[in-house]
Amino acid sequence: MTIDSAIEDLTNAILDLQLADFNTYQRPVNKMALAINDPALLAINKKLKDGVDFENFIENSNSGGSMIGSANLNWPSETVAELGLAIQIIERAGSDPNWLEQFALNWYYDGNNIIRSIQKLTRSVFVPFARDYRSYLDKNHLHELGAAKISPAAKQVAVDLRNYVENISDQETRAFVEEAIQCHEYNLYRSAIVMSWLAAMDVLLKYVHLNHLDDFNNESKRFNNKWKVAKTPDDIAIMKESDFLDRITAISMIGKNSKEELKKALGLRNGCGHANTLQVGANISAAHIETLLQNVFKKFLQMATDSPPIAP
Repeated sequence: MTIDSAIEDLTNAILDLQLADFNTYQRPVNKMALAINDPALLAINKKLKDGVDFENFIENSNSGGSMIGSANLNWPSETVAELGLAIQIIERAGSDPNWLEQFALNWYYDGNNIIRSIQKLTRSVFVPFARDYRSYLDKNHLHELGAAKISPAAKQVAVDLRNYVENISDQETRAFVEEAIQCHEYNLYRSAIVMSWLAAMDVLLKYVHLNHLDDFNNESKRFNNKWKVAKTPDDIAIMKESDFLDRITAISMIGKNSKEELKKALGLRNGCGHANTLQVGANISAAHIETLLQNVFKKFLQMATDSPPIAP
């Protein structure tokens, strides 16, 4: 396997881990460990790991004493040292699931919930690691990578989307959008595509609930007489996303052309959300996010989240 394909496997595993639950998280963790231990990366990783002492890192961190959730790892300021430590966390997690659970609960505590703590660890360590590790390889092993050039438009789209974040009052919507931006900036393009779609759907569901609930229920009942009248955004979300787009088109909330573009985006999201050979890069991710910006966020974000007006 080449370095490039190993990095792709690593980023795909991190995406799968972000979407996993307690019953499924071990598989992406194992895949992540397999990817980081690929023969193409062994010499690089050895150099990174040799520069740090993992046991000393843990001993010199703040364990938090008797206060639950107050433990704090004392990460070094040097990126290379951070990479060496993160690699060892991934390796230990892959070899011992119980170690990972205890590590996450101790250092990334989130309400005494194992999977939420693992997801917090993923957001705080594994996602940034993928970005910084790729950057390190680009700078030090570029001849082995063959990475595609990123267009200015691909970089700008994250800036454009970030302009909306400060105006989002709904915390759940804001979290989706921030994670989508972060994934795109960290070169986790499959994750960015999935998370930006989740953010867009969150906006659309809440917009329907606040502004078109009766029309939506009537149209849904007309199309399927077994439809149970929705009262909340979660009730609406029971409907398949493709059918949902058809229903909001029928009530003239979006036009047919917008629906077709959003269905293409949904198809890409579905391709990125499952293990397969689909290849995506910065430009595909940027085009996907741009579609959602133009057809969802700019049109519906303010009223869906009851946010203040967004400056042009």
